[in-house]
Amino acid sequence: MKVELDDLKMNISQMTDEVFVGITDPKNPNVWKYKKNLTNNFLACAIQRWNGFKQEIQGSDGKKYIVSIQDKEKVKTPIEEALNSFRKAFKEDPEFRETYKASIAMAFQDAIQMNKDKVDELLHEDYHIIANDAAEEFLTNWMKKEGE
Repeated sequence: MKVELDDLKMNISQMTDEVFVGITDPKNPNVWKYKKNLTNNFLACAIQRWNGFKQEIQGSDGKKYIVSIQDKEKVKTPIEEALNSFRKAFKEDPEFRETYKASIAMAFQDAIQMNKDKVDELLHEDYHIIANDAAEEFLTNWMKKEGE
């Protein structure tokens, strides 16, 4: 059977979401006369084309779309993204860091006040210094990236 390239159609199965290429019945263009499943080939081409970056494309419907493919192992979770934003803010904005440090230190001091009977005789100035040191240590460790 001789096939003209212009007669080939590509479509997605409504039932399976698989990609097919073939020839439709001239009497009923919604029915495949001959078809081949090219889902894996199609996906391999898309991955090769868009892996690691975004591109704006225009569909046959005239709408604009953003196409992007990312390696799942390299995609960051929303929590990882939030922590990265915090790390950046802590590095770039000393006042932001000091605000957190003061809040952590105050929580430490509040805990000491609530447990006065269990805490050795410390001078107020001593536990203030200890609280700030503890807060600084916490923030330093918290802001380290895994593996550092």
